[in-house]
Amino acid sequence: MTQIDLIGSSEAADLLGIHRNSLNYHVKRGEITPVARLGKRGIAVFARKDIEDFAESKAVA
Repeated sequence: MTQIDLIGSSEAADLLGIHRNSLNYHVKRGEITPVARLGKRGIAVFARKDIEDFAESKAVA
């Protein structure tokens, strides 16, 4: 079984070099998809690989 390295919004935003509000913008546009939403507040968690892939795709563009 493969394990997925999960990270929160703050760490995802840091990896991308953007503010958390900008991360939320990309999520709302469907450009980044959280792996899950946790708790009553729906805190988003992301796969580190998805964030790294998104960063790479934006660096090439």
